[in-house]
Amino acid sequence: MKRVYWVDWLKFIGIFLVVLGHLPDNEICNGLIYSFHMPLFFIISGFLMDNQSKLPLKKTLIKDFKTLIIPYFLWNTITVICIFIFQRDHIYSFQSIFSVYGNFPAARPSWFLVTLFLAKTIINSFSLPNKKDIILILFIILLLAIMSFIPFIELNYNKFATIIRTIIALPFLLFGLYVKRLFLKG
Repeated sequence: MKRVYWVDWLKFIGIFLVVLGHLPDNEICNGLIYSFHMPLFFIISGFLMDNQSKLPLKKTLIKDFKTLIIPYFLWNTITVICIFIFQRDHIYSFQSIFSVYGNFPAARPSWFLVTLFLAKTIINSFSLPNKKDIILILFIILLLAIMSFIPFIELNYNKFATIIRTIIALPFLLFGLYVKRLFLKG
């Protein structure tokens, strides 16, 4: 597939809005920006996802592991080292060591990489040959997403954060794949 410039512009706008949303004293914009910026990134990731490739699932997993999980661990390790060097007196540094491997990584935005890896793995595990399969998978994902908001899971959110994020990300990735199919047809 040739480079799609409007996708590049969507990525640029999304990144700009994330930076804008993290500026101090920006509460009015934060609510608006946070309401759609992560779904936008998952939709873009779905659009750019190559689930039609001829690679077997094992090779796809290895490729995704190298491009998503290895950078996740490297970035979090660098973050923990920086915390030890520059914030040695804070208890946060001890929490960061354990959180690198948990649901709330030291490098906070890196949760996206693990969630994207898991969601892509789930999607790549299914061949979506026809509309009936897509509708069935979307129904199952919607059901799981609704179940993730049951109060007993919220009480243990730390334990289930990665799973909940992955379940919520799946429909957006699938929507991106659907937009890609429409784009390639037209």
